[in-house]
Amino acid sequence: MTKLTNWMREGITKKVMIHRFREQADALVTDYAVLAADVYVDIYSEIERKRMDALPEGWLPTSEGVYVQFGEGGRNYHRLNFDGDLYSAGSRYASPRKDRMKRRVLAKHDGSRCMKVYDDQHELARRASDLRDRESEISKAADAAQRQIEAALRSASTIKRLVEMWPEIEPFAAEYVDRPAPVPALPTEQLNRLLDLPVSEAA
Repeated sequence: MTKLTNWMREGITKKVMIHRFREQADALVTDYAVLAADVYVDIYSEIERKRMDALPEGWLPTSEGVYVQFGEGGRNYHRLNFDGDLYSAGSRYASPRKDRMKRRVLAKHDGSRCMKVYDDQHELARRASDLRDRESEISKAADAAQRQIEAALRSASTIKRLVEMWPEIEPFAAEYVDRPAPVPALPTEQLNRLLDLPVSEAA
């Protein structure tokens, strides 16, 4: 009987959380990526972007996102990644990002320098605020769900007992479920010919 270890609990928890929150997390990441692209277009005009893109490789620095401030007084300073990636529970369960997307920026915007300050009432600032609210809601829901999953998994000491108590968890624990050892295949046909089997009665 397989003992339910802590690393098994962690693996099961992660799978369940991805199942529950991946769709929401992916949508959040996508919307953040759209916002980052729109901010980039707002910072650099079409003419500026064309000139920047026409320069030879290496003439301008590149950045994985834009650094902007929403509101006065240094509040709400953000890095918006072009691929929408975040560093919170809000996107922890999103589909893996393959490569970091980069775009050219002017030298004065290299590093983590603020590229633009937006008034709270600006359309982009309002969109950013809405996304932060969504991110916070997802993070809270994910944290609460994780605590409940972990509590449920701690109530069982073996995989078999866990599945008995919570049958719906079996797909997420399948790799740890006890499986009967396969019976070795015997060359029965060859043996039967060699030993003149079968017989009606044993000698």
